[in-house]
Amino acid sequence: MPVPPAPEPKPELLLETHDGKSQFYVGERIQLDLVFRNTTSGPYMLNASVYGDLADKVEVAPTNGWTEWQGQSGHDYANIVDLGSPELRIPLVLNQGFVFREPGHYEIRVTTNRLSRGSGLLHMESCGPLTTNSVGIDLVPIEANAEAEQVKSLLAEIGATDVGTRSIYGARLEALSRLADLQGDDALRAKVRLVLAADEGFRQVRREALASTRNLPLQLSLLEAAWRNPATPPVYDMPDALQETRALLRGQTQPGFVMFGPPPDSGKAAQAAEEHKTDMEELLRSLPTRSGRNRADAAYYLVEDRSLPSADIAAAKPVALEEFAGMNDTDQHMLLETAWPAIRDASLASVLRAMLDRSPTDKDAIERLIDLDPAGSKDYVVQAVCDRRAVVPLDAVAALPETTLPEVDGCLGDLLRVPPAQPNDYSWMVRAELAARFASPAILPAVRQGWTDPAQDPTVLPLLLRYEPAEAISKIETSQLEGINLFYETNKVFKSREATFPPELTDWLRRQVQSGPEDKAGCAGYELSQGGAAQDRPLLEQRLARLRAEWASRSDDVASPAPGSPAYKARQLDVELMSDLRGSTIWNLSDDDAAQLALGCLSEQCRLYGKPRRGPQ
Repeated sequence: MPVPPAPEPKPELLLETHDGKSQFYVGERIQLDLVFRNTTSGPYMLNASVYGDLADKVEVAPTNGWTEWQGQSGHDYANIVDLGSPELRIPLVLNQGFVFREPGHYEIRVTTNRLSRGSGLLHMESCGPLTTNSVGIDLVPIEANAEAEQVKSLLAEIGATDVGTRSIYGARLEALSRLADLQGDDALRAKVRLVLAADEGFRQVRREALASTRNLPLQLSLLEAAWRNPATPPVYDMPDALQETRALLRGQTQPGFVMFGPPPDSGKAAQAAEEHKTDMEELLRSLPTRSGRNRADAAYYLVEDRSLPSADIAAAKPVALEEFAGMNDTDQHMLLETAWPAIRDASLASVLRAMLDRSPTDKDAIERLIDLDPAGSKDYVVQAVCDRRAVVPLDAVAALPETTLPEVDGCLGDLLRVPPAQPNDYSWMVRAELAARFASPAILPAVRQGWTDPAQDPTVLPLLLRYEPAEAISKIETSQLEGINLFYETNKVFKSREATFPPELTDWLRRQVQSGPEDKAGCAGYELSQGGAAQDRPLLEQRLARLRAEWASRSDDVASPAPGSPAYKARQLDVELMSDLRGSTIWNLSDDDAAQLALGCLSEQCRLYGKPRRGPQ
């Protein structure tokens, strides 16, 4: 019998104590180290990310004396490094997923997917799950007075940090982390005080801190009492702190962060949602007894909440409007950006004007002022567009009803006549977009002075298409750019103007779909599907039919074409035209029509566009 090949050697993986420490007090921070060392001759790579939670599977024996408060995480990023012969150590803090309640001996083992074979990001292959050796740790009891002294010492260390250097990192965070893991009532009361103080550093360890507490009923009682007390200002963390404590009391393991994963348990989610709704309704009922910043914060959290019924949000709206002018800058902008339908009201116009008097290019304030008072916002738009210190983005001012604002020709011209230091200079690009949206033809000479590099062509193209379409078509025909790189700003500006393409561009696009090369036909098909007319749909279907007829007898060629080959270009155009037909904002390709067109697809990628849509047609 042939001798089976020896298994491929793998790098060394060990689980070790950190600095040799294997004995801990109950409530002490427990760190172990994953140790990797490449002892082979082959190249290996390692995900060396320190995520701040448990991204590796941890097993603990025996099965009693501890609880798992948070599950394994699954992040969507990784710090990949080459693994050589020197060891690489990755800290594993057990408290980030486990709470050890009872003294005793515990064995820890870890399974990880951090290791890959290969020598580059494009040439690496996971080694799969690898399991470490077991490491023993011993938990010993801590005296109540000793923990009380620790709490006192840690609070002094936390409070002694110079205000100017306070950070969520460094020594202060280390002290907060050690306090978080203590389990007694003295530590619990200190944790609740830090929650109520909205301490930024403590926010980093809050979930771990609440899970570590031994007396969870007292924790919930203190949090609920603070939430219901109208003399206590509500803070951002409180609703989550309440829900996390209730889940812990029910013995539920909180999910670790997972970018993609199964939906949460519907029963648990429904219960948590109902409890949260009750908490917010209690806050709503307390509004009449609150005052000052306390009242403003309560109103802010109520209108920002996504779970409340619309009637409850409407009940909080008058208070939010009354307090809006006195809110801090962050809260004002959050409401303008994320809660506008809930707070939209004509009474805010005067506050928005005051905000723009302080900061003329405030994008949130000017966008909402245009919505409330289109006619009265014109001067503010001119002021924002002409500001030399900062630029206002096009989408913030695009809704102004005026087709043109000749008042901006001079100021924008002065800014655009100076060539940018780099072709992709953000300020120059945005001001060119604003010129295409608002300026008159009189601005063109100034723009030409600043337009010195062909890389600026896409930025200037929408202005040319508006006032010099023949010149624009000439630029399009000679440009080295294509597709989204050429037409992105054009699409953006014409949509902001709610304008159709000029006939010169529409005719050129139709010619490309009918008889242009594959790359230009695909790009033109997309542009017509977004800015053309309903009668353009047959043009795309006809080009698609001719393409498929041409390649019908050469299916083997298009099955696995070489990049850049005629077969590759044909296959790509087949996909692009199907995508254009299916994704049009001008016409609606029904599921039946899409399925019929997909029957002739040259690739599986194309056939995806023949599948039924979800939702209304």
